[in-house]
Amino acid sequence: MVNVVATTRGYFGGEVRDIGERFSIPKSIMDDKKRRPSWVVEAGGAAAEPQEPESNGGDGLAGMKVPELRDYAEQHGIDLGDAKRKAEIIEAIEKAQAGGDGGDDDQIEPFGDAPKPQTAEPVRATNEVNDALGATQPDWVAPAGAAPTQVED
Repeated sequence: MVNVVATTRGYFGGEVRDIGERFSIPKSIMDDKKRRPSWVVEAGGAAAEPQEPESNGGDGLAGMKVPELRDYAEQHGIDLGDAKRKAEIIEAIEKAQAGGDGGDDDQIEPFGDAPKPQTAEPVRATNEVNDALGATQPDWVAPAGAAPTQVED
């Protein structure tokens, strides 16, 4: 197992992993470039920078292209304002990450915008039996006197 740190929010092992979260990945997955999550770095002795994901250029935000920077800002809830040039976009992202006006990605609740479950009465089929007994009857009832038997493989 290899200990890793998430650089962006991602999904691994049946769980959503947040930025900066430490968890373990099997060494076989970490060694395979096709299966390894691109959003994790090894949690070695040096502290990883979780706010700036590694990109194709390897230079953090400076290595990203303008569309990638816009996507990054949108994913982290950062308002770019009137920023159009790459330098302006990077400045807005860095200002928001430093605690300026902009994205409060620490305050974003995962799946916070998901619709709330509706609590409604179950659908009741109408027929004479249900009307007489006042409840929906089960689809199947075990025969009388039949004891459950253990099944062996």
